[in-house]
Amino acid sequence: MIPTNEPPLCIDIESYVPHRAPFLLIDAVMRYTENEIWVRHFVKEDSFYVQGHFPNKPLMPGVLQIEALAQAAALLSAMQDKLDVKQDILVFSAIEKAKFKRPITPDCQLDICVKILKQKQQIYKYEGHAYLHGEVACKALFSAGLTHFN
Repeated sequence: MIPTNEPPLCIDIESYVPHRAPFLLIDAVMRYTENEIWVRHFVKEDSFYVQGHFPNKPLMPGVLQIEALAQAAALLSAMQDKLDVKQDILVFSAIEKAKFKRPITPDCQLDICVKILKQKQQIYKYEGHAYLHGEVACKALFSAGLTHFN
């Protein structure tokens, strides 16, 4: 169920993921359980990605919708203490069955849900959905692999 009127959780997102503004696409964590996370992203008129995509008809690009799902997945895995956020980064290894159902325009609130489907060694498989006004705007199955940086 999409968290609607719940206040966001007090979580320092930047302590769990390496992304930073303007590329950080998570504004708030709304709900967290062991295998699922709900986050929120506010699409604003001045968001870097809508300025040229497209002039006079701004849209959030589909690739950034998938990136938002991936960032939520990285946050979920990091919050489970399954990776060392100072040395480990999850990077895409596969994107499957991505579908884009609705255009996402400025002044929209995107509610994102990501679930871990399975983990085998250093590979994670996720299912993600982005909702706009309670309806699916984007969904995908995707995998990410753990990369270590020294």
